[in-house]
Amino acid sequence: SLDEVVAAKIGYFALLMLVPILAFHAAAAYLGYAVDLFAPGAVLVFLLTFVYLSAISASVMILTGFGTLGRFVNVAILFAALTFSSLVYPVGFFSPVRREIARAVPLHYSMIVARSVTLKDVDVGLFLDWIGWLVAVTLATGLLLKLSIERYKRRT
Repeated sequence: SLDEVVAAKIGYFALLMLVPILAFHAAAAYLGYAVDLFAPGAVLVFLLTFVYLSAISASVMILTGFGTLGRFVNVAILFAALTFSSLVYPVGFFSPVRREIARAVPLHYSMIVARSVTLKDVDVGLFLDWIGWLVAVTLATGLLLKLSIERYKRRT
């Protein structure tokens, strides 16, 4: 069924995300950088981020019938997420409105936790509320994906 195919693809590629994490960790170790990409909190956040972004992308493609519009919408979502989540600059660098927008984007919290755990050796326990929120976002996008699949099944 379409449910199983989509779940298998997201699961497979989520596990495949461990390959670049391992490669970056090996490169950082070889170069002597103090980066811990295998910190459990970091790996959890990387995987959660991948799954919720994949669920959003797959939902868009399914809702648009796997057409060109879906690809365009996904690119627009990607650019909006990258632009408004304050990945590069700290959130205080921007205006108060932009700060509030960044704080509404889950990717913002994903990257704060990932950067803190990998670069600063901060205890992941400080971010349990944010990780809980990211889990909730992941479950919500999973539900959106399930509803998209059901709508697609009824239309075909």
